[in-house]
Amino acid sequence: MALNIASGNRYIIVNTKSQTVMDLSGSDGVSVIGFPKHGQANQQWELVFAETGWHIKSVSSGKYLQVAGGHQGGSRIVATNVPFIWYIWADNAEVTSARISVPGCSCDIDLSEGGSVAPCTPVQLWDRAEGARNQVWRFEKV
Repeated sequence: MALNIASGNRYIIVNTKSQTVMDLSGSDGVSVIGFPKHGQANQQWELVFAETGWHIKSVSSGKYLQVAGGHQGGSRIVATNVPFIWYIWADNAEVTSARISVPGCSCDIDLSEGGSVAPCTPVQLWDRAEGARNQVWRFEKV
């Protein structure tokens, strides 16, 4: 079985290392964090295919995943009103899960602190590391 995603569908995006999910922080509506799964709208993301990649849009706010600052390791992932293009591609080791990367950059979305299970762990951009499961995400259709 391969990566199975489709434009217009809603997903909960689960980190394969921590099993926490990509969550739009309820405290500021901007920060994207790892958080235990509860399935509410702030943990649901709509994928929208664009010409060269994907927009990832929050169901709760209508904001898009974006990189705060430059496209380099350590930059925070946030939600903004500006659509941003992401590449989503099957991981080499876990082909039913994905890496989410910035076009033209060998950086992937990464759950920081090595994929910590702690609630509110920052989601960030980091240099791609093969075998790093904290950079691999499973898309669970809502």
